[in-house]
Amino acid sequence: MGFEFSTELDKGLVQRIQELLNLDNQTTIKIVNKVRDLFFASSANNRYYIKLAAVKIEFAGKDFIWYRCVKCGKLSPFKIGAYCGACFDSTDLVPIGESDLSRFDFWRIPILNALNKIETIHTIDTEEHTAQLSHKEIRSDTWSRTEKYEMRFQDINAGENGEDSIDVLSCTTTMEVGIDIGSLTAVGLRNIPPMRENYQQRAGRAGRKNTGISTIVTYASGGTHDSHYFLHPDEMISGSPRKPWIDRDNPKIKQRHFNMLALNGFMSTPDMKTQFDGIVDIGIITFCEQYGENFIAFAKAMDLPIDETIRQFCEISKNVLAEGKRDEYINNDKETLAFDVFYREGFIPSYSFPKNVVRFFVEKESERGKNAPRDIQYAPERDIAVALSEYAPGRFVTIDKKIFQSGGIYANPRPRGFETNQAEFYFKNNDYYKDIYICSDCNWFGLKQEDSPGMVCPYCRAAIVQNKMLRPWGFSPVRGDEVKFEDEDEQYTYAEAPYYSYVPEDTRMNNYVRSNIRFANLPDRKVLTVNMGKSKNGFNVCKKCGGAEVADANPNGIFSFSQPYHDNHPLCRHDGTVATNIFLGYEFLTDMFMLDISYDSMRLVGNSNAEEKCILRAAVTTLHEALKKAVSLVLDIDYSEINGGWRPRIKSDGNSHIEMFFYDNLTSGAGYSSLIGSILDKVLDRARKILSECECSRSCKNCLDNYWNQRNHQLFDRHLGLQLLNYAELGQLPAEYNVSEQKTLLVPLRKLISDDKDTPQPNPPITFEVVPALLKKPENTSTRMFLSPYDLSDWLPNAFMTYRNLISER
Repeated sequence: MGFEFSTELDKGLVQRIQELLNLDNQTTIKIVNKVRDLFFASSANNRYYIKLAAVKIEFAGKDFIWYRCVKCGKLSPFKIGAYCGACFDSTDLVPIGESDLSRFDFWRIPILNALNKIETIHTIDTEEHTAQLSHKEIRSDTWSRTEKYEMRFQDINAGENGEDSIDVLSCTTTMEVGIDIGSLTAVGLRNIPPMRENYQQRAGRAGRKNTGISTIVTYASGGTHDSHYFLHPDEMISGSPRKPWIDRDNPKIKQRHFNMLALNGFMSTPDMKTQFDGIVDIGIITFCEQYGENFIAFAKAMDLPIDETIRQFCEISKNVLAEGKRDEYINNDKETLAFDVFYREGFIPSYSFPKNVVRFFVEKESERGKNAPRDIQYAPERDIAVALSEYAPGRFVTIDKKIFQSGGIYANPRPRGFETNQAEFYFKNNDYYKDIYICSDCNWFGLKQEDSPGMVCPYCRAAIVQNKMLRPWGFSPVRGDEVKFEDEDEQYTYAEAPYYSYVPEDTRMNNYVRSNIRFANLPDRKVLTVNMGKSKNGFNVCKKCGGAEVADANPNGIFSFSQPYHDNHPLCRHDGTVATNIFLGYEFLTDMFMLDISYDSMRLVGNSNAEEKCILRAAVTTLHEALKKAVSLVLDIDYSEINGGWRPRIKSDGNSHIEMFFYDNLTSGAGYSSLIGSILDKVLDRARKILSECECSRSCKNCLDNYWNQRNHQLFDRHLGLQLLNYAELGQLPAEYNVSEQKTLLVPLRKLISDDKDTPQPNPPITFEVVPALLKKPENTSTRMFLSPYDLSDWLPNAFMTYRNLISER
């Protein structure tokens, strides 16, 4: 209960008690306060909880009468006067006895048998099996926590009498990755998996080792993806999975393998082999400083296209050995491994594993004593694009049945020389803390003031907002400890749609035959992902300890956060060390493809009113999705390899543009986006088939809908998307509806008009004309009303009210 105890009680309950006891408001408040004092206790955060010492469990005897409410369906052991003791609203109560309770025997009988000492209570031990628990200390841990749980689940190391065995494992997708868990008898899925192969992999865990009976239960939630497969389960549980595929001809991926061959060959030379076990055994500073020239000489002698290898290595080496940069690659007197740096910079193959990962560090006291640096207890990791939302200050992170609230930016180990002020090292580093310039209207960003002369967006000419951006190096919980879920409020903030530094006037755009389409391949372009906090107020971050909080719109200079870790030193007081309104984000290089549609906003819907904006959004979102799917099909790559978005530049003079962008999800790019321009004719042709050949009304699983685009399902309209594609590629405006088509579309409106007996029939009558949705509608007159198909379906009540208003205005 909240601090305002009396006002948070159910008003129906209070009302019935007042009526039953004939109490006035003042007396009722006194009684409620007395109940609060006797049976509730307050917590540190001004909430009330039931005081367990003041209550007890009362067992109902065999003759006890329970009541079932016909209205709410709930059982209650008492009535409030004549009213239901659960909903306090209905007097239609049915007494039920012992025989009627038999449907609850699954839960009742074990308790009754335990009370009667017939048998003991059976407990079910449940543990978590997720990647969050996979961390282990190399020095001291033989097994990770997930591995220990796997063994106990198989009754290995489960105690002398099996007392430590685990009955249920609550798993994430980690269970898909080749883990043999023995004679598993049942699998329960809390939602429908994305793809058929995901379902088959998870469900196939049950019944592997001669189990007589195995059960798979899948719960379907109310979303569009789950609902579809609930109605069509055969599409998920049967059929062949997709064939695995590797792109052997991708030039970027080829180059990374050439680089790896050069590194492996160099590390296998007699001189290097006698000193190091491999590239995973040498620090990046040592490699670049002492062996860089030798590596270049070795690479030049190889019979491979190695020029790009040398260029990329020289760039990395220059960055590592630059003045002031070395400390970034040294932690606790240990150099960052060369392999890790080469992997992070895209120099060697990544095999689709994310490179820009950050961890959520939960520490424990070191086995070497209180004065030693703390060890890592948990260290779940996420791609930084996801972590910016899921690990942001204020968010809850659940690990091993414990709840932690993110309290700041932190990493273990701390940088050398900054053990007591770990954040200061990063705030002094331009790679982590920098100025950014973001357009207030579109998704353009720049990192230098020269990018935005006059603080005006070079893309759309809107105002530029300057702010500081911090790239998180890790996250950690408030005070380094778990929290009670009920004692804290979770604060939700999310990363924005990607920003990118692209200006059409600065880029040569290619015309696509005789169409309204221009395009450009943009390799190695910067994309920005940023979390701006609530209402773009950012976060307050201590530049000494890294503690952080979500910033308010009206700062008062008082900060409520603490340092995000345990320490033997005095607590950080944040005296003059707090940077306010900081954005959290990072920029990365990837390959992009831009498609620009010259758009006539004088004849087609624009942004003049809410209806036009809604139709334009549906049309562009649909076409973008169709193009994205078409790219994945033409290139024969996974749908998730390509990401993107769109933005309009709608102008009052009609000289408008719609810009769509696509980029490789793989950091540093995989080269897919830069190939789109060379296959654009095939992409447009496949997109046309996707939008035109399906038989659904707007969209379905066979054309546009899938697991990953669920939040856009309500926007998809393949007819609108096809109209926009025809205009973009062929210059065709949507075709007018014939008389028969208009008559069919007008049926719902005419039915409402005929059923409305209160509105007189106008004379002369109002005529209707149905206009394709993408076309701009003419203004209504006193005798003529223009409608789109959306007016006659989604917005039918509004169309009917517009009709009535036209009549009343005569």
